[in-house]
Amino acid sequence: MTYPVLLGDRGGFEAAAAFGMDTVLPFSVFADAQGRVVALKVGELHQDEAELILDRITALDAGRLSLKAARDEINAAIARLSASRALAGSDAGH
Repeated sequence: MTYPVLLGDRGGFEAAAAFGMDTVLPFSVFADAQGRVVALKVGELHQDEAELILDRITALDAGRLSLKAARDEINAAIARLSASRALAGSDAGH
């Protein structure tokens, strides 16, 4: 898979502003084949999150999901993964 990667102070801040975000780095933007933003992930991107997002984008591009359904599924799954990570982190501290 090939995709653009933006690195650097000024360019990163300009990209964040273009998406209407505060200047919080890192962030990842995922778009479908039509160039529509499907997901925006602020903060560290974990492999399981990336795989989930890319799977939903593949389904969207194949016509198996609508844009809204893909976004809804991604948001719900990312929330579950984050909660699971937080729980695992708190369990590790005990």
